[in-house]
Amino acid sequence: MAGEIDANPNKRFFIEMLTRDIGIIDSIMDLIDNSIDSYLKTNDLDILKPLFNSGISKSKFPYTPVIDVTFSSKEFQLMDNCGGISIERAKKDVFQFGTGRKRSEDSIGLSVYGIGMKRAFFKIGNDIRIKSKTTSSNFEVHIPVAKWEASSDWNHDFKSKEELANHIPVEETGTTIQITELDEDIARRFKLETFENEIISKISSCYALFLDSGFQIKVNGKNVEPVLPKLVRSEELEIVRKSYSFFDIDVLIIAGFSEVEDKKPHGWYILCNGRTVLSGNKDSKTGWGSGNQWHSKYNHFVGFVHFVSKDVEALPWTTTKDDIEFESKVYQKALSEMKILSKPLLNFLSRIYQDNKAEESPEKLLFESATPVSIEKIETTERVFHYVPKEKEKFATISYKKPVEEVEALKSCLDNPKMSNKDLGIWTFDYTMKLECDA
Repeated sequence: MAGEIDANPNKRFFIEMLTRDIGIIDSIMDLIDNSIDSYLKTNDLDILKPLFNSGISKSKFPYTPVIDVTFSSKEFQLMDNCGGISIERAKKDVFQFGTGRKRSEDSIGLSVYGIGMKRAFFKIGNDIRIKSKTTSSNFEVHIPVAKWEASSDWNHDFKSKEELANHIPVEETGTTIQITELDEDIARRFKLETFENEIISKISSCYALFLDSGFQIKVNGKNVEPVLPKLVRSEELEIVRKSYSFFDIDVLIIAGFSEVEDKKPHGWYILCNGRTVLSGNKDSKTGWGSGNQWHSKYNHFVGFVHFVSKDVEALPWTTTKDDIEFESKVYQKALSEMKILSKPLLNFLSRIYQDNKAEESPEKLLFESATPVSIEKIETTERVFHYVPKEKEKFATISYKKPVEEVEALKSCLDNPKMSNKDLGIWTFDYTMKLECDA
């Protein structure tokens, strides 16, 4: 007796497995990734290429890309003006679970495995509507999850206008995602004021380079500002820089010191295609550990490691894009370079902050005289940190006693009766040196 066995995946099981290991903030950021990718692809931009040459330029943007995220206990919405999704991509790519295309065929971007957008949909709620408009077409998709789950069909119906009578300006294109019938746990989190603060903080760090280059991201109407430390430099204190390619991935390491007024402990910042994966890391993931424990005297150390590739699957990040693949050959090679380049910087800080207290030293004066520099102004010349410590000036203590009446008379003679005895002694020494030795 012959027949068929049903081996199709159960949709509910599939959804639960797809969304289990990702948090709601990372899900929302997957949607933001798609908007950023769309803008860069539509306008044929690569904001990271100049970073290896002459910094990030804001002037290349043809118009300001805006990504507007709003949420409440009833609804989630993301709107952008980032170019929209073509009908061809909607039919063959965007709504598939996973993608057969290699990202190396496209421009540098942030979307990896073709599951981020769908995973975010199912994580947030149960009624999903997507509208997207390019310069020449538009479409609408409605996904009522319960109805879709009950069907054996994995496809989605959509309405479209493949050719608009009049092409619209690119700045009026974009995508709107609206999700209602929210998951109960998600609805509760959306109500919390702390959640709004949490996602703003994550976006400000994660997309700092994109925000600094000209992207605008809003959360419930609030503009998100980039948060990334500035480095300082002077003629004596240069910023460390090294770049190389490894397994078709361009790697750029930049390291130095944060501003004197910056009291936040920093560490290493790891970025993949411009997206911050680790922010201010100070543990074993970035080389801190046995023999090189993080210490408060290193608070002003700042290091950036950029991994850039058109093949986003080759980058050393996890599928949730919030951590690094530590065992990756690409990352292990970078980690070795990071340890070598950072050592003289850490030694310099150790000379300033002996016994965890800032010492009055030539190093401290150099550090305090250095000035901040924005990322686009950092020279592209390769350099390591090199500093030859100067010998500390040796001092001798001079101590002698004189009658109080004479001491007070001399202070009055100098028209400074409140002068301390110590200052009087220094003045008399300097006066004698000038009178007897400078002649």
